[in-house]
Amino acid sequence: MNRSMQSSRESGETPFVSSFPARWLPSDREAGVRARMGDAAGLSAFCHPWDGLEACLRETGAECLSLVGYGSLVNAASAAMTVSSAGGLGPWPVVAFGVRRVFNYAMDPTHSRYMSSVGPEARALLNVRLSGKIEHALNGALLEVGLADLPALRERESDYDLAPVACLNWGGEDREPFIAWILVCSETSERGKRRVDNGLLPNHDYYSVCREGAESYGAEFLSAWLDSTFLGNGETPVRRWERATPEIHSRESID
Repeated sequence: MNRSMQSSRESGETPFVSSFPARWLPSDREAGVRARMGDAAGLSAFCHPWDGLEACLRETGAECLSLVGYGSLVNAASAAMTVSSAGGLGPWPVVAFGVRRVFNYAMDPTHSRYMSSVGPEARALLNVRLSGKIEHALNGALLEVGLADLPALRERESDYDLAPVACLNWGGEDREPFIAWILVCSETSERGKRRVDNGLLPNHDYYSVCREGAESYGAEFLSAWLDSTFLGNGETPVRRWERATPEIHSRESID
């Protein structure tokens, strides 16, 4: 474990546009979400390669890692490449608080399943920034990753750390606010300094995989995904980018 991740929570490094949809947080759930955010802030992150993760889960009696997928892991077919559904629950839609989803992870085209589409700048994959602000939120899919699947996940997400995050079921139903884990390549880490580039644009093939995954949870979920996903500048929502990008606009249905 490493507490250095806590220092990477946003301190004004990049301006964020606040577009938090109030419907994601019912008023009767706000106090609980804030309490879980406080609890999450007091927990240590696991820096890759997540040393001690399995031991920690076993010590607490957990058989799975509760992971918020926010990009390709929202897509069931993509997630199934790494996470087995055997014996697990979910995935199911959730909202994570205190984080912002951004396209700023620089894909290495020689080591990726995605084609280097369109141009050299179109190679950004998704990442999150930790802000600790309740108005910063994203929707995703909660995956229960069994211990047997952790080695494959560790290999797939080789530049990402695991950070604790406060969550609520989509719509605020059926469950009290809870803590899960989310993948983050911190801009202040050594890997982040090499892999994070806020000037890149989304890789088109990867973008379609993520978008299709979000759409599988329904039109409202997709709309929320489009509004809570940003380019690396932290200001431009991908909904706007879609409309301005002919290659994407022609193959994706935009409301």
